[in-house]
Amino acid sequence: MIDKSKLSEVFSAAKKMQEAMKTAQTELENTEESGEAGGGIVKISVNGKYDITDINLSEAILTEPLAVIETLLKGAYTQAKEKIDIKTKSQLGDIYSKINSETGLYPNIQHSSYLCIVPPLKI
Repeated sequence: MIDKSKLSEVFSAAKKMQEAMKTAQTELENTEESGEAGGGIVKISVNGKYDITDINLSEAILTEPLAVIETLLKGAYTQAKEKIDIKTKSQLGDIYSKINSETGLYPNIQHSSYLCIVPPLKI
């Protein structure tokens, strides 16, 4: 059963969270991270949408077999993507923590820069 006295608090928190999420989404879309492989002979930059924004290849890679080049490209992309994922999880966790500190609606929230576990809303 929902406690009606907390209902307006829930709606207020939801609105704040929606605004914070919209801001975070814009910031994350404009974030750029780089990954590298092969000791830096392959570097790939991606934005928050996981689009590749830049690729830098050392001339040393031209002597490598195609399979090695493909593996290095995948590795550099994966590393850049993981950095974006970490930033995303951290930023979303920060939003939940802020809403919780203001409202206390998530009393069992666990947050670190790499992980945010949000339990069901307690009303």
